[in-house]
Amino acid sequence: MSDTDEAGYSAPELDAVIQRFQEQIPPGTLDHFDLVARVDVRDDLARVSAPALVVIPTGDRLILPDTSRRLADGIPGAEAVELPGAGHILGESDRATWLRLVREFLAGVGPHPDRP
Repeated sequence: MSDTDEAGYSAPELDAVIQRFQEQIPPGTLDHFDLVARVDVRDDLARVSAPALVVIPTGDRLILPDTSRRLADGIPGAEAVELPGAGHILGESDRATWLRLVREFLAGVGPHPDRP
């Protein structure tokens, strides 16, 4: 790497930017990423018997929409709904839409047969 990258940072400036970014990562985040990389539950999805709703933010670049669609496809009877353009972190209007979708889904599920 040269002393200056394409963004115009010198090597020490880039190191400082990276350090500031790393300091903002919440505790446990790297462990979470490690866990996600090591654990594969795809074979378990077919055994999910509870009603499932998979909300797919189509603008998500952390959990790609195709990944969410495969999740929904793997769960028998899962309902998948898209939030067009929404990202991984939902904005206020997308949060309101998400909440409405979840409430509608839960209202349609009804009570568990083993519970009053």
